[in-house]
Amino acid sequence: MDAASQNLNDYLNGVYLAGLGKWIRLDARGNTNGVNAQFSIDKEQLAFAMEASAGEFIYDTIFAAPVSNVVTRLKKYDSRRELWLDLPKALDR
Repeated sequence: MDAASQNLNDYLNGVYLAGLGKWIRLDARGNTNGVNAQFSIDKEQLAFAMEASAGEFIYDTIFAAPVSNVVTRLKKYDSRRELWLDLPKALDR
């Protein structure tokens, strides 16, 4: 599979801070080799910057439950290689 045809999904965690009345997205991938994801209530700092010019985007929605078309695929395949070939192009809402 060439780089142009790859479809990768990075999943973030969301936490609701009742005292602030807002959701915060968290990037739990960890910090290594120059990656610097940080928790902040004022400015989101993910492990990697989104590249809109490459067609990347971040859903504004924080899903309260796992997304069905992702869960279906995670249960369906026994290997990451198989899963990569069938990643969803969009999330069910």
